Amino acid sequence: MDDVLVSRNGPDVYFDYKTPTTIDTNAVAINNSIRNILLTRIGSVPGKPEFGSNIMDLVFELMDGRFTKDLLTSSIIAAIIKWEPRITIQNIVIKEIPEYNRVIADITYIYTRMSQNVSTKVTIPLKD
Repeated sequence: MDDVLVSRNGPDVYFDYKTPTTIDTNAVAINNSIRNILLTRIGSVPGKPEFGSNIMDLVFELMDGRFTKDLLTSSIIAAIIKWEPRITIQNIVIKEIPEYNRVIADITYIYTRMSQNVSTKVTIPLKD
């Protein structure tokens, strides 16, 4: 049998050992890093008093249109530039969903994998 089914408390994944495949662990690690950076308040990590962002302080301010979205975008850029050197930010879109009291950041970025630039996107719920 050439195909192998692997399932560990998640979706079933089939591996065909005749076809080389890779799971892009770099993107997963970078997405987790971005999430940790943005959702960690500055001063809350012992031993790393500057780690994190001030996003949570801004999110709970009244979303008064372009001004607050621009502040959020600037804060996201500053935190990611400081703490995630593996990426280059391409675009950030802040979405407010008032009927669910949510704010979401869609971040599109580029990173290098096997000497090639790869563009990907991560969505971070800033306010649930």
